Amino acid sequence: MIVQIEPRGVARMPFIIHSGQSQSDPMDTKGWEPVAVQLPSVWTTANITFLAAEKFNGTYLPVYGPTATETKVTTGTTAKTIVFTPTTIGDLDGLRFLKLRSGTEASPVNQAADRVVNMLLKQGA
Repeated sequence: MIVQIEPRGVARMPFIIHSGQSQSDPMDTKGWEPVAVQLPSVWTTANITFLAAEKFNGTYLPVYGPTATETKVTTGTTAKTIVFTPTTIGDLDGLRFLKLRSGTEASPVNQAADRVVNMLLKQGA
């Protein structure tokens, strides 16, 4: 996949969650720092959580922070850009191969149609 890079080192990476699924296809963030997600205009209500692997075709496991809490972004239902908190950024720091999950590990939420959630990334991670 080709990622378009803006002059100030910002990129948008599309994560696709297919209809009837709760997890996106895997993506390689190439070591860039995730800073936000952009929800599509139609979204089956669910928070977003993350899965990570040591390599692209590896085993993707849920991401938990140092306090044993699943790393999550509260989304709502409408299109918007949601900036990550410093805790979320810290939990994702150094994790190159990611998937997004609609819902949580305990309660995944299948999307009713294909959804594209864009992750905004910046250089210098």
